[in-house]
Amino acid sequence: MIVVNIHKKHLDMLQHRMFLLNGLALVLSSAVRIISCIAAMNSGIYGENHINAAIFAAFAISAFFPFAYVLYGMSVSDVSITDCPTKTRLFVTVPVSFIFLICMLSAGSTSMISFDGKVNVPFTWQNTTVTVIGLYYAAYAVAFAYSVKNAVEHRTLRSLICSGILVAVGMLCRMLFFAYVSPNLFYAMALLVVQLTAQRTEEYIDTVTEVPNAKAFRRCFEINKKNRKYNEVYVLYVENIRLLNLTIGFSKVNSMLKKIADYLEVLTAQNVFYCELGTFMLMPKLSPTEKEAFFKELKTRFSALWETGGSEILVSVRLMEIKLPTDADHTDKVYAYADYLRNSNNITSEVVQASMVALRDNSRILTVESCIKRALENDGFTMYYQPIYSTSEKKMVSAEALIRLIDPQYGYISPAEFIPISEENGSIVQIGKTVLKKVFEFISDNDIEEMGLDYIEVNLSVIQCMQKNLADNIMELADSKSVDSKKVNLEITETAAAERPFMLMQNMKMLVDNSYTFSLDDFGTGYSNISSMVDMPLDIIKFDKSIIDRAKMNKDGKILLESLTAMVKKMGKRIVAEGVETEEQLRELEKIGIDFIQGFYFSRPLPADEFIDYVNEFNNAS
Repeated sequence: MIVVNIHKKHLDMLQHRMFLLNGLALVLSSAVRIISCIAAMNSGIYGENHINAAIFAAFAISAFFPFAYVLYGMSVSDVSITDCPTKTRLFVTVPVSFIFLICMLSAGSTSMISFDGKVNVPFTWQNTTVTVIGLYYAAYAVAFAYSVKNAVEHRTLRSLICSGILVAVGMLCRMLFFAYVSPNLFYAMALLVVQLTAQRTEEYIDTVTEVPNAKAFRRCFEINKKNRKYNEVYVLYVENIRLLNLTIGFSKVNSMLKKIADYLEVLTAQNVFYCELGTFMLMPKLSPTEKEAFFKELKTRFSALWETGGSEILVSVRLMEIKLPTDADHTDKVYAYADYLRNSNNITSEVVQASMVALRDNSRILTVESCIKRALENDGFTMYYQPIYSTSEKKMVSAEALIRLIDPQYGYISPAEFIPISEENGSIVQIGKTVLKKVFEFISDNDIEEMGLDYIEVNLSVIQCMQKNLADNIMELADSKSVDSKKVNLEITETAAAERPFMLMQNMKMLVDNSYTFSLDDFGTGYSNISSMVDMPLDIIKFDKSIIDRAKMNKDGKILLESLTAMVKKMGKRIVAEGVETEEQLRELEKIGIDFIQGFYFSRPLPADEFIDYVNEFNNAS
């Protein structure tokens, strides 16, 4: 475990140092134990005094391990023995002082342990006291962690409880079975439990750049609030990262980000964090004179080209200085400044001062982000289904799957609010996977053909459409749920078609070859819809509600709708009219030749059970 932790990429945190301290204490105790065993097995070579000394040393050193374990238990919430209140310090240090005093007074005597051909551990007050103190330490470590449970993960708390039990068992074995079972066996198992659960330092490392991630930054920021080691945070944003993704591809951009991270680690003495979206957080410790040289070095390096994958590219960056705690006393405030740096179009200075920035209120954004995170962790997203009516068959023949977020604390949160936020922070990828999984499960669990439905429409986000492995992921998930591809229609938007058309076309071709169909959503809201219709293998065109409403308002709007309908029909594609709310609209659309109707006239989006009941009732009645 020590070798793994020394060579593993990790944060320079108190928790990591205390874990290594426990490991080293265990190695020392075990080494002395082995020496005492060798001496006892060779009593003819070593004198009785030497053997007793070796056995006593092993017995005494093993008594101090629970104290080291307490230091680790405190460190998981970033509390050291020197930082805690006097009362807590006494609770921790006084008992170990008793152990030290007892061991000193018992050295050279047989009051704790002796050897006369076999090892004897008498039931004396010394042994009983040391054992009780060891059990106290095991319980104290767990109790301390539980007292700060809001500051540690539940997994870490459970880990400390399990490992604390093992340390307690080790202390009992030390007194009752020291000659037969090494207490270090249980101490080692305790550390192994911690290693596999609480000591997962890889969770704090970004996989692309191999530097600490946003989770690590949050923790280090909170530690800095206590020790005030750093006075500034610098946000460095690669402002042309989106363009680079589109031009040279994600693979080369990731390679470039790794090189930037390596450079920044050297420049900041490894105080760099990558928080995704091309954003680095830097926490160098700089004097006023060093700060000027720091800015100059950054400017010089980013004025030069970066080599990646055989290409030389210019990386454009923005830099912001945030003074602590004047400008920001919480990580959410730092991220709010980072959002400003990413999204502002009027930045002219080489180094933006956070004190000069007037932030908009990000409280609602932070609330929605926390709701998204909670929903992803606790399966909190729900799928609703809006039925789609066929004008020729006079029944419901399909439905659009729509994701909904109803938070237990904040209630209903509109997709119009949480989707853009999830696209901004990157969680849209996981949300997209959740949508596909839930829709495929719905199709798998229900006989939609018996209900009269041909397929379910699933929306693909812009970011999903930009993923190279989109087609493989969809087909793999469909196979795992035994879903026929003909029962799935994939909706894309004009924006998705415009962002990375080549990658989208590759995915579409592979999916169409495997009998999936595609719809173009929101037709009529953008300038490139016609081009998308011509170039892409689309089966259905969905007319946006704005076109339908315009046709009702004036004659020109109706002419536009009729012309678009005729054009799309000549191209051999089917049409869905969205946002239909009145019978008058329905009759007009039927006359024009629209194939399918979707809107509140028939039904709002419904939860799965209500949707099934509605479709069965409607189709059976028709």
